[in-house]
Amino acid sequence: MINTENFPGFKKIGDRWIAIRAVFYPKLSPNRLNRLLKKSIISKKDIETLKDYKWMLLFDHQTGIEKGFYFDAFDSSMSGYRIKDIFWLTNINNAIARTKGE
Repeated sequence: MINTENFPGFKKIGDRWIAIRAVFYPKLSPNRLNRLLKKSIISKKDIETLKDYKWMLLFDHQTGIEKGFYFDAFDSSMSGYRIKDIFWLTNINNAIARTKGE
């Protein structure tokens, strides 16, 4: 039996694992995320978009790399990809909480 705690953001239906959230990727970009985070008034549509960004940053690293949210950190001391702005996830959570989103 597979432990479901090893697959956050996904649930098992039958013999398949599916994502809990459907994300529309074409409109996601680092510049758009920064503009959304700077807005003083955030609409419900913006909250859903922020949740899409959060999902991508947490669970879909390949798309994040392709869209420019991560940088290549291969050198002698570390390897892999690192998020460009370490405060993006915190700022997304704060923006959602500020508007009483979930």
